[in-house]
Amino acid sequence: MGKGDKKTRKQRRARRAEAKPSAAALLAQAHKHIGRKRHAQAVRALRDYLARRPDDSRAWHDLGAALFSQRLLAEAEEALKRAVQLDPGYAEAWGDLGTVQTGRGQLAEPLRAYLTACRLAPKEIKYRQRLGMVLLDQGHLDQAQRSFELILTLRPSHEDATAGLAMVHERRKQLDEAHRLLEPLMEAGCTHPTACGTWATVLRRQGQPAQAIPVLRRAIAATSNMASVSLLHHHLGDAAEAAGQFDEAFAAWTAGNRSLQHRFDIDAFRAEVAAIIQGYSQQGLASLQRAQPADQRPILVLGMPRSGTSLVEQILGRHPQVHPTGEREELRACSLILAQKLGQAYPGCLPAMDQQLATMVGRWYLTRLLAEAGDASVITDKMPYNFKHLGLAALLLPNTRVVHTRRSPMDCLLSCFIQRFKDPYAWTTRLDWLAEFYAGYRRLMDHWRSLRPVPMLELDYEALVAEPEAQVRRLLEFCELPWDDSCMQSHRSQRYVRTASYEQVGREIYTSSVDRWRRYERQLEPLRARLEEQGLL
Repeated sequence: MGKGDKKTRKQRRARRAEAKPSAAALLAQAHKHIGRKRHAQAVRALRDYLARRPDDSRAWHDLGAALFSQRLLAEAEEALKRAVQLDPGYAEAWGDLGTVQTGRGQLAEPLRAYLTACRLAPKEIKYRQRLGMVLLDQGHLDQAQRSFELILTLRPSHEDATAGLAMVHERRKQLDEAHRLLEPLMEAGCTHPTACGTWATVLRRQGQPAQAIPVLRRAIAATSNMASVSLLHHHLGDAAEAAGQFDEAFAAWTAGNRSLQHRFDIDAFRAEVAAIIQGYSQQGLASLQRAQPADQRPILVLGMPRSGTSLVEQILGRHPQVHPTGEREELRACSLILAQKLGQAYPGCLPAMDQQLATMVGRWYLTRLLAEAGDASVITDKMPYNFKHLGLAALLLPNTRVVHTRRSPMDCLLSCFIQRFKDPYAWTTRLDWLAEFYAGYRRLMDHWRSLRPVPMLELDYEALVAEPEAQVRRLLEFCELPWDDSCMQSHRSQRYVRTASYEQVGREIYTSSVDRWRRYERQLEPLRARLEEQGLL
């Protein structure tokens, strides 16, 4: 190679280096994109910048915020965790981390993030407000009330805190007190999304849903944040249905779901279901190692969301020998622990699991759930999604029993569609996704039914509300619990329910939700046809 060729190559490299933007230029580009709400471009620029400056905590925070704006919550959480690892005193990153973790449906993690943000920036009311909302969502009503009242001592007219405090009263069924707090705001033309949504809930529960409709429409027209628009549309749907305006109700719920812009990967879900069935074949399950039995008796209450899992847990929770733990993520976490320990994706890792590891992971699950159980000999875990993990429960928790709640598909899926869930339930926002998810659920439950890896009782919601005493006796007998009259008074439980069913489980067992879907037969016809085509009706 001649000197001229070497010189030419050197010049080309120099030109490429000159054409490549500097790190400072990339950061400036990212901030420009953020300012113009071009989040995808901002993410690309920030990733290029961080490839050169990986220790910039501010850039990791900005990347997390941009990813969050695109609803890429898992990636956003990782970016924000990196920001606080690099700068543990970065209050804004802690606050935004809590917001992302809340959006992902996590429990303890957002509390830690918001408490840290409040400690680092005690004068920043926004972190105290977010903390109050998470405390409220998790049922820590006394702590939530203190958080909102602290804000109101500093800013008596703070709308967020007023709305939060009204929500505390509404959850305690102190409707008159909530009404008194919110009425001045509504008379002043308030369009605050949370305040207006809570006002609508209070009016609906006071038997005046029609009065909430103009307030909600006013708030929707004044709101640009799409998450808030979705929340208001769902409140509008609830108010319209309670007022007998069924077409308007379904249109509002549909608009609310569309506003969320959720993503559901149908192919990934189908692959997940297929992998579970393959990993837990009849022959394969028999060959897998199981944990040594423990003294405790966990009961998994599982099924489709909105199928009656909360009602069943409330019934069991009234029994003096039972401690209800609510919706828990621990069983799914067990699958992640095994994958990490064994260096292979779940469930393909299971043949490498020995009895010692199975026992250790099973004990970890029980320790987590027994932390607040006191003297109770039986604990319940009512995570509906545990229908994916019934085989894992058989391996890790040999003494477990399963209560599978079932409900008419059309009523169940309508209830899912009109309930505003967080991201883990993205499939609830479109009728075609609802059908696909339900088909996968049915396929899995048919598989478990054929294997019978653990004792399982199938309890139909319609039978439970039609003949409660007979079904409660079946339930207690299956759980090897003696009859207790208090189980027939589930609505009198003092336990706070943090799921979407919190309002319903505070009522006596009722039948008004049976065949509810027939009010919306025309709108639900595509869903009905899809289910019928797959033999699911």
